[in-house]
Amino acid sequence: MELVERYLQAIGFWLPASQRQDILAELSEDIHAQLEEREAATGHPLTKDEVEETLRQRGAPILVANRFLPQRSLIGPLLFPIYLFVLKVVGFFYMLSWAVVMLCIVIFTPHGAVANGLDEFKGFLLHGIFIPIGVITLAFAILERTQTRTRFLEKWNPTELPPVVNPNKIKRFDTAVEAVVGLIFAWWWFTAALPFASLHIFHLTLTFAPKWGYFWWGYLFIALANTVLAAINFMRPWWTPLRAAARFVSSTAGSVLMCWLFRANILASMSAPSLDPRRAAEITLAFDEWAARIFPAAVIVCVFIAAVDIHRIVRVARARSERGPNAIAPNQARPHP
Repeated sequence: MELVERYLQAIGFWLPASQRQDILAELSEDIHAQLEEREAATGHPLTKDEVEETLRQRGAPILVANRFLPQRSLIGPLLFPIYLFVLKVVGFFYMLSWAVVMLCIVIFTPHGAVANGLDEFKGFLLHGIFIPIGVITLAFAILERTQTRTRFLEKWNPTELPPVVNPNKIKRFDTAVEAVVGLIFAWWWFTAALPFASLHIFHLTLTFAPKWGYFWWGYLFIALANTVLAAINFMRPWWTPLRAAARFVSSTAGSVLMCWLFRANILASMSAPSLDPRRAAEITLAFDEWAARIFPAAVIVCVFIAAVDIHRIVRVARARSERGPNAIAPNQARPHP
């Protein structure tokens, strides 16, 4: 049948030359047997439409040929999870770095040129993202071919696996450093940055707005609270829902104070023996303007800190619910009967 021959020819186009004749002979025998069975079932010679329907049921020529070809992929299932993970990590840091660039454009570019700067930034962002994706894909394609030949991923030792990590366990070294730094900061803040209207640094005198007192007391209280929390964490080095919530409250309070500081025009004036009053006024105004322009970056940082703290609270609460309310905390000794 001409239609069957045309079908086999189309399939043969996609088959390797070394196996083409054998595969086509097998397919031809199978197709003719199927047509004969249908012809016997209908009781009459098959029409062209019935032959066409039978061939359509078997599938398009390229799909039929693909069943006889070796399964190939640029990156196989063994390396694909690693490839996807690397793409996510690189994509995150790529977007993070460009987000920093965008913030710098907004902060340091004059207001009239911000729109043009952002337009150029979008062009670099969209075109530049294909470079790391292409490099990573090429590297993993080479690794795929290397793994197929050398099987290097199968050469591993269970004793070299990393130790089990408990994210709710607190490192005592970190809490000790945090407590010491907190004490040093609180002492310096109390002795050098008193809640008065002015601050003397060598021959320079900075005069603050009356709002400075609220900021000073707020940060002193937060520093002491963080130091106490660090001391508790040092003695009991695992996160609990209460302490995770306390860290969230402390971080949120500090973030709110910091963002408020950038918008409060806290620096009223400055003076020095060798500084012209007019120049001092210009520097003060520029300081307040730059603080206001940095405000969006401060908000982003504060939101990120809050997200980290919320994630910790959820993680600790989930771990507690999985262990049960009466479970012993990690590394806590069980009482002897």
